[in-house]
Amino acid sequence: MPHRLLFAARLANACRSADTRDAVTDAEDAQSARRFVQAFYDWYVPLGDRAPATRLYRVVARGPQWFTPMLQHALQRDVDAQRNVADIVSVVGDFDPFLNAQDPCPHYAALAVVPRGTGWQVAVSAQCEGGVATPAVLLDVAREGTDWRFANVRMPERPTVDLVSQREAAQAMRDSVSRSDTARSSY
Repeated sequence: MPHRLLFAARLANACRSADTRDAVTDAEDAQSARRFVQAFYDWYVPLGDRAPATRLYRVVARGPQWFTPMLQHALQRDVDAQRNVADIVSVVGDFDPFLNAQDPCPHYAALAVVPRGTGWQVAVSAQCEGGVATPAVLLDVAREGTDWRFANVRMPERPTVDLVSQREAAQAMRDSVSRSDTARSSY
């Protein structure tokens, strides 16, 4: 009987150790995701363009470093649609989705990190002049190999609306306009 009790105690300790290790691993993973997001903003914000699309054109060109293939493809198509067009025909033509603004604040801070799917969602706050901090964006990040990548961008005021679905809606609108223009020109 004492042997069984000793085994049960060892098993219970092993289970507690595994739970603790998972919690520690999750905490380290979450902080790693937050550091990835902060590194992006530390690089991105000083680019300093006031025109929303031109700053994003630069980051999309370097996209594989920052984005999952799906988000990279969506952003590239959006940028390509907006490039050399005077009217706003894309998400990036209207505002900078990573800053959720046309006129960015001087600093952005990656703050809260919560689990989202198989990755994390990192809340980013705009640190504006006068000490005012406002929620800017919610970034979904996912692992690709050993590196983090942005998988989607959400707006805090409407967290169910995301960049990928907005881009798809903009593409559908462009396709609809293109079909109607083609139909009119065939008359």
